[in-house]
Amino acid sequence: MNETVIVFDVETTGLSPQKDQIIEIGAVKLALEEGLWKEIDAFESYAFASNVPAIVSSIHHITVEDLVNAPKLFEMERQFCEFIDICGTPLVAHNAKFDIAFIESAFSFEIPQEKRFCTLTLARALYPEQKNHKLQYLQYALNLPMPPSRAERVAAHTALADARLTSHLFRRIWKDSRASSLEDLKNFKATESLPDDTNSSGEIERMPWGKHKGRLFVDIPKDYFQWLLSQDWTSEHPDLMDAVRAFLKGPF
Repeated sequence: MNETVIVFDVETTGLSPQKDQIIEIGAVKLALEEGLWKEIDAFESYAFASNVPAIVSSIHHITVEDLVNAPKLFEMERQFCEFIDICGTPLVAHNAKFDIAFIESAFSFEIPQEKRFCTLTLARALYPEQKNHKLQYLQYALNLPMPPSRAERVAAHTALADARLTSHLFRRIWKDSRASSLEDLKNFKATESLPDDTNSSGEIERMPWGKHKGRLFVDIPKDYFQWLLSQDWTSEHPDLMDAVRAFLKGPF
């Protein structure tokens, strides 16, 4: 039987899986055929929400008006769970910890570790020479497939478009890691001592989200941290803000 994976992306009303909500999911199903991953199916859906903060809309450009006629979250849940075969199929995402945390919180089931693949983590190991490992950066740095015109590329920031872009990155990682099975990729991940957002002491040292997602604190302009600390909504993320203050060596 051919191996398959689901590459997905979520858009949300905020950063907290416990307090915020998924408002869009995009996903593509890939099948391994004769050594090549081919897209065989796709999923895309909004979910209704009564409020989307302006700061969040400025990132993904989804507004309440876009969601007026969208299915309720529980309806999206049923459809998406069918698409991913309630996780019988491995899941792939860029910064998978974020997307999977929202899926697990919203849909109340746990995704086994062996079913998770993170292209951010793998890209950091495979391409350490890259200045950062944001999805949109790697799109250009690795010359991944993209829409031909600038207007199409600018308009392409949807969950499904990001899932497709992640699928292209996954294919590139597959090729460059010389994997021949998902088990090879999992073993590669396990043996490369791949970094996550924390150091060996469990302290956060990389931005887990936002415009500098995936970058080490030392590579981020300090005025960005000062801006973060001035925002009321960041108080909902005390561990990250404590790490930022410690990095800047003093409270603000």
